[in-house]
Amino acid sequence: MIPEMSEPNSTSPADALEEPTLYNPTVQSAFVVLGFLSEYRGRDIVKDGDRIEYFYQNEKAAADSFERYLHKLKEELRLSGPIQRKKDDGRIAFYSREITALLDSFYGVDFRYERTITYPDGRTLRYDICEFSYAAFKPITSAWFKPDEFDPRFSFLLGAYNRFAKKATFRFSNATHKAEIVAKLLREVNCDTVIWTSRQNCVPIQHEIEFVPTEELKSLFALPIA
Repeated sequence: MIPEMSEPNSTSPADALEEPTLYNPTVQSAFVVLGFLSEYRGRDIVKDGDRIEYFYQNEKAAADSFERYLHKLKEELRLSGPIQRKKDDGRIAFYSREITALLDSFYGVDFRYERTITYPDGRTLRYDICEFSYAAFKPITSAWFKPDEFDPRFSFLLGAYNRFAKKATFRFSNATHKAEIVAKLLREVNCDTVIWTSRQNCVPIQHEIEFVPTEELKSLFALPIA
């Protein structure tokens, strides 16, 4: 009698593991808004101030996108105060005391220096100039995309991309610290190629960051899929 032969199991435990799928980050509006901020020479933070940010007239599309994320942030945090959009010396400016206070809290300002600014209405307030720090992001503890570690990173890049990038290149005037953070985050979200070049012999200093986007970034930035 010929014994019945069974087919060998061709699937090993390793083969049974699912292929990695495209990571779809949950966009965090606070970090998107932080990514939008100019920081040309750092952020001017006024004690008890209410101006969130301003945009030049040629940045209207970025300003409109910024405004949408401000309202998303207000809804997420259930804030009650208004968000105002005004013309300010020919620029597009946004005001909200609550959101300004939230964003400024990421900068660790302590008003150590006796800088003051006087407004047209006669008010004199203290202010400082601060830079956004990479320390705002949680340390990476895994090769996998953990939401609490990577969602803020993707969100910050999304905000920065909406204002400072075209296709696969970021451009910053001055703001060396911001260019450094963006280049670092691009590498951390697994971009294979990130090339940061600076032109130091001009005023203002110009930074250009070219990158090859991952599938996650193509989806997030709505880039054409090559």
